[in-house]
Amino acid sequence: MPKLTLSMIVKNEEKYLRECLESVKDTVDEIVIVDTGSEDKTVEIAKSYNARIFHFKWINDFSAARNFALSNSTGNWILYLDADERLSSESVKKLKNLVEINELIGFKCVVVSLDEKLGISQSMKYTRLFRNNSDIQFEGKVHEQIENSLIKNNYKIIDSEIIIYHQGYNVPKEELKFKAERNLKLLLNEYKNNKSSYNAYQLANTYSALDDSTNALKYFKEAIVDENLIRELRAISYMNLADYEMRNQNISSSKEYIDKAIKLNPNQSLINIVAAQIYAKLNLSSAINHCINALKQSKLNLSSDQEIFVDAEKIIYEGILISLQFGDMHSLNYFIENLKKNNKDEGNFIEILFINKYNKNEILIHSTAINAVNINNFLRIFNFIRNADLKLELFSNLYDRFSTNSKFLNDFGAFLISINQTTEAKIILESSLLNDDFEDSTLFYLASIYLSTNETQKLEDLLIIIEEKINNDSTSLFSKNKFKILVNKIAPVLK
Repeated sequence: MPKLTLSMIVKNEEKYLRECLESVKDTVDEIVIVDTGSEDKTVEIAKSYNARIFHFKWINDFSAARNFALSNSTGNWILYLDADERLSSESVKKLKNLVEINELIGFKCVVVSLDEKLGISQSMKYTRLFRNNSDIQFEGKVHEQIENSLIKNNYKIIDSEIIIYHQGYNVPKEELKFKAERNLKLLLNEYKNNKSSYNAYQLANTYSALDDSTNALKYFKEAIVDENLIRELRAISYMNLADYEMRNQNISSSKEYIDKAIKLNPNQSLINIVAAQIYAKLNLSSAINHCINALKQSKLNLSSDQEIFVDAEKIIYEGILISLQFGDMHSLNYFIENLKKNNKDEGNFIEILFINKYNKNEILIHSTAINAVNINNFLRIFNFIRNADLKLELFSNLYDRFSTNSKFLNDFGAFLISINQTTEAKIILESSLLNDDFEDSTLFYLASIYLSTNETQKLEDLLIIIEEKINNDSTSLFSKNKFKILVNKIAPVLK
């Protein structure tokens, strides 16, 4: 009998499956793959790894498919993964040692979900490795879970050092939305039968992925009511509500929510960053302390079953910006020194901008530290440069490198307006509209220019884009209201 079986359910996973199987091929003794209707090369890839392949008709129930896979798994131990997950190389030896144990145990593994676009990683502990037993069954039609069944069958649940990397957030937004739409139907059906706070929380996250803020708010508010929901999830729910209110400029409501999130989970990195942003808007110097705490926590090991870690560099830049806002040179120096540990050039550039007094030519030379990854951070930092001539030199110097970056073009155009170079600003801002991801504020800047120059045809063209924004579900309520005010300003000119 094999010691360890990898148990999987798949459908159209040719993009991910090979890397997943490659990560475990020298660790597991048996690979059991249940295919629920693939139309690509998924099955062919599975066969190349000598997997035992079974076919299962999809019945909108993840647990049913998982349990079918379990019923065909013959190993003493079961490891279950999704196709977009990989076993970390440092976990191989640890895993081999654990499966030598002859006890009824479920081992929690650390699943690290990477989101490189947002600069955060979410680390959660899930029971992914357990002793095989015919009485063990997955529960839940979506977000299926095994732990309840293990506990009912007198298993001990123990933390392990096994790390699994989840790649599922590093995909195009359309792919994330497709998965969210699939899950939404199943979640709504499950919630209809079981209106638990956990299901409400999962619904809220799914609606967030679909940019449906109305329903996301509804279910986050349902989740926070239940004090039996684990504190980490309640805290994240409060944080999401706070973030929504902040983005819609309801700062007092935002503070109420984030204070409750901090009370529930004071040492969670992302909660501290959102708190820092909110407190900064209220001109509360405690914002800096939350950045410092977030940075400290980002360097610590996972302390609970549910954690969201923010990339240290993202925290450092937030700390730099808030330090500049408050004119706190001591804190600014603290964050710059932390930045230098990994990005010496970036740290040195910020240092000569605000701490050391170098000449303009030297600053322009050091501006090579700005790249496609950090440009948005530096655009925010540019807001604190008081020397207009230096700022113009920097924007002009960077233009060739970032002439297709919507945020750069928007901010460059706004700055040109502020120094009365309207003609140049119009050219820059109009070029930004050629990008699909242009900034909302670009529309406001162009509207102000067209109104001042009485360019009615361009105002009519702009109005079409603005109306599309108003009717777009992903546009925030605050932005929609601002757009409606803008329409009211433009409309009389076009009569």
